[in-house]
Amino acid sequence: MEKLTDKQKYFKSIIDLVLDGEGDRHQVDFCMNQVVHCPYCRTKYEQEKAVRECIKRYNPYVSAPQDLLLSIQSITQKAVYS
Repeated sequence: MEKLTDKQKYFKSIIDLVLDGEGDRHQVDFCMNQVVHCPYCRTKYEQEKAVRECIKRYNPYVSAPQDLLLSIQSITQKAVYS
């Protein structure tokens, strides 16, 4: 696996806030810019968004535990990068 750039690390650290609607304007703008220009960030964004949409579809009133999100993320990353 490639070493992440500082921008990718920052993106990874704030993507949950942005997708949950809790990011500030700077964070949202930064993430959207990264999604447009960085393949790693675009993939990460699409994975995280898909996980949330799937969870909402099947259980719209309960938030997923963080360990479940991490497990799903790990599985999808392995599938994407294998």
